[in-house]
Amino acid sequence: MGEFFEALLSFCGVCGLVFAVVYAYRSIFVAVGLFKTKVFAKTERMHKYAVLIPARNEETVIGNLLDSIKGQDYPAELVSVFVVADNCDDKTAQIARSKGAICYERFDNEHRTKGFALKFLFENIERDFGIRSFDGYFIFDSDNLLNRDYISRMNEAFDSGEKIITSYRNTKNFDDSIISSSYALHWMRSSRTEHRARSVMNIPTRIQGTFISDEEVKKIRKESGFERQEIDIPVIGKDVGDVAEFGGLLGYAPIMPVNEFDCTAFISRKGRIPAPIHSFKN
Repeated sequence: MGEFFEALLSFCGVCGLVFAVVYAYRSIFVAVGLFKTKVFAKTERMHKYAVLIPARNEETVIGNLLDSIKGQDYPAELVSVFVVADNCDDKTAQIARSKGAICYERFDNEHRTKGFALKFLFENIERDFGIRSFDGYFIFDSDNLLNRDYISRMNEAFDSGEKIITSYRNTKNFDDSIISSSYALHWMRSSRTEHRARSVMNIPTRIQGTFISDEEVKKIRKESGFERQEIDIPVIGKDVGDVAEFGGLLGYAPIMPVNEFDCTAFISRKGRIPAPIHSFKN
């Protein structure tokens, strides 16, 4: 029996060493992300942007986001705000319009996810303004808030040639509850030890919000139905297991089956799903 445990410990040691070697590069990301950030050059060029906000029954928070957008130090005439009130039965649409946003209302009980709402919003923008009317697009959730220089800093990144940009984000109410703390730690780890480090080292990172250029919007709309948020995009004419070729920054990805179950029962137990768990729901 002693020899068995010695062999088992040796095996575990070897496995641990292999994993340590394989994931050693992560320690470099952590070191770089904690102490360095990429700074883009100042620019005199001011691009024209559209802000897209999908919202469902967000009357309690959407006004705060719209106020933070209105308070940007970027020229207001170069920023247009679009809200899609998606299957709302509250005052989301009225509040959005009162704050100066262009609001479209959508009612479709069969297709209620964020991706469908964004697809609807893009279609309306194309019809009423034209996708090419804007150089780039920001996508925000209704409970987001922006630093006063947010769009200015993003404009510098865009003007330097970046096409799809993931910005730094964190949680304001870190110590409110275990849920808010979970979100805060998740975003801090993601932003500092992954996105920031990869940006400094000029290595591609994951798409996770919140800015996309007109060029990439057209590419996505041409190649897919844009039926899911972020990079989970069902592609028309493809089946599970097929590969979707987007080209450019989006590359290619296999078509994944969508989980038909939802989180209603879990959420009903008096709490929201922490971010690390929430990210695995599909």
